[in-house]
Amino acid sequence: MKLEIDTYDGSLIYDLFPIERQSIHTEYKATEGSAITFDGRTISKVYGVPETVSFSVKINSKEQVADFVEWLFPRVKQKAISVRLNRRIVDYLDKDLLKRKMEDEYNRILE
Repeated sequence: MKLEIDTYDGSLIYDLFPIERQSIHTEYKATEGSAITFDGRTISKVYGVPETVSFSVKINSKEQVADFVEWLFPRVKQKAISVRLNRRIVDYLDKDLLKRKMEDEYNRILE
């Protein structure tokens, strides 16, 4: 699953990847049964345009989606402007909505 998070807060990347240096394709264990891989960061030189943090999510089972959302949501709730899940926009940032959308995407990938 691909997640893209738009933010004005440059520290979001360090909340998601608490390691000294983030480099492309660095994998970090988020929870038991899930990992995130850093795919990049897009920073615009135009004033007022948010940066985008991109990463891939690996989740071993549908039951672990809830654990991943519990891990992710506190890190992004105050910092994210928008969230895209496999290029689909999550309408508003709500924990239950994010969990439901991630479960739907997980099921869609398995089909």
